[in-house]
Amino acid sequence: MVFDIRPDEGIDKISVIINPLFLNKDCKKRHIFPDNRLTLHKAGPFTVLAIHQEYFNPLLDYQMQISFAVYELIKIGLINFPDTIMTPYFIYKNHSWFILRIVALEFYSSWANDEIIIDDDMVETNLETAIVNDCLYRYVVKSTGEITNTYYSNDKSTSKYNRSSFIIYDKQKKDIHDNRLPKEVILANTKPIRSEFRLYAENTPWLHWDNLQGDYNTIFKRHKRQLAVIYNNYVRGCITVSSKVNENFNKVVKCAEKINPVRSNSKRLRQRVPIATVIDKGKGNETAIRQTVVDKMDRFSVKSGNREKAQEMREMMGEKVKKGLGE
Repeated sequence: MVFDIRPDEGIDKISVIINPLFLNKDCKKRHIFPDNRLTLHKAGPFTVLAIHQEYFNPLLDYQMQISFAVYELIKIGLINFPDTIMTPYFIYKNHSWFILRIVALEFYSSWANDEIIIDDDMVETNLETAIVNDCLYRYVVKSTGEITNTYYSNDKSTSKYNRSSFIIYDKQKKDIHDNRLPKEVILANTKPIRSEFRLYAENTPWLHWDNLQGDYNTIFKRHKRQLAVIYNNYVRGCITVSSKVNENFNKVVKCAEKINPVRSNSKRLRQRVPIATVIDKGKGNETAIRQTVVDKMDRFSVKSGNREKAQEMREMMGEKVKKGLGE
């Protein structure tokens, strides 16, 4: 018998912009694993690494797991950096040299068909009408007029760069389309419906590296109030869910009902630095940045067993510094 071993709740995806400073422009690889646990995307001049649920272990620290995901890019040659046993830890301790910005964080809950009920009176198939009536928007395929079973919060924009902060959709259908899992595993899933709270750079200021420290439950608790704000603003009154399943989703509902938040001012979350500040900070300063990386490597040479590995990294980065100085 086949089983879908994915938890009923968790983090579906974290996306980060890779710092272009160390990117190998000659490397054209875009697929890291055959099952697409890690995927690469272009966003204007930037390269975005999307780390999907299948890559994560919800019981382990997410910052460390993201660091290992970035390390996978070094292993395939997309990032120019020494590949040693110490490299993942170096990325973890110096993440800002490799990750320019966190741009997406998605929390999901899986449901059986009778565990989540959408109120038909609180759904519109026209986005503008959904905004006016403060209800969910049911997606319609423009080319065919097909009314789908995908429902968005009405903060969705017609622009592809402004996505909704909440969605309900047929996960089983999407899994079959994406072909990441064996079909028999997908069809054996007894909870084919998925809801997601989607935090993107364009709809929240709270995507920050420090907010991703810890395991899944720690990260969820840190973001619970923010998710309750989304629930209150866009979802409350539109759906009914079973109180016997998906404990964390119900914690969001209870938080929304208890404190009735409409905006997030959580003291648990750190606010991100504007992207323009990050870019300007490194613009025209590549040599100084690389020199700082070289200097930071000194901390790893304390133990005799690490000196050789640290020296290898230092020499490689030192060459880049020399080139930057025109030597």
